[in-house]
Amino acid sequence: MDLWMNIAMNDLLSLLSRVDMLVLNDSEAQQLTGDDNVVSALSKLHKLGPRYVIVKKGEHGSIFSSRRGLFVAPAFPLAKVEDPTGAGDSFVGAMVGYLAKSGGSVDSNIRKAILYGSVVASFCCEGFGLNRTTKTTRTEINQRLRALEKMTRV
Repeated sequence: MDLWMNIAMNDLLSLLSRVDMLVLNDSEAQQLTGDDNVVSALSKLHKLGPRYVIVKKGEHGSIFSSRRGLFVAPAFPLAKVEDPTGAGDSFVGAMVGYLAKSGGSVDSNIRKAILYGSVVASFCCEGFGLNRTTKTTRTEINQRLRALEKMTRV
C-alpha cells in the first residue's frame, strides 16, 4: 500500500472513505497517519472511513479495532522462522476466507478469524516460498488454532 500512498494519496483517501475494513501493517499505518503509536493511529484510520481496522505487526501479532474496542492477537510463536515472506498476505487471505465461510457478522467472527489468520501465516514462515504452505493440512491448522486459543485464554 505504500506505493499508493506515494503516488496517489488523494485517490487512496477517497477509496478509504468507502471501505468497511482496512488491513495494513504498522509501517503503513504510520505512513498513512503520521503517527508512530499504533493505538492512536487506529483512531486516525477510523476517521478516514473504515469501520474495522487491523494493523499487522509481524512476529508481534496484530491489533484489531472497531466501535466495540480493541482486540490484540499474538502471532503464533515459532521456535524457528525460515522465511516470513508472504506471511502477511497469508494472514489476510486466511482471515477473509474464515469470515466468508463462517457467515454472520464481522463483529461476531472477526476475533476467531484473526487467530485463524495468525495460524495460517505461521505455516508460511516455516519454509521458503510455498514449500511449507502447500503441504499444510486442515488438521494441522485446526490443531495449531486450538493451541493458540489455549495459549491466549485468560
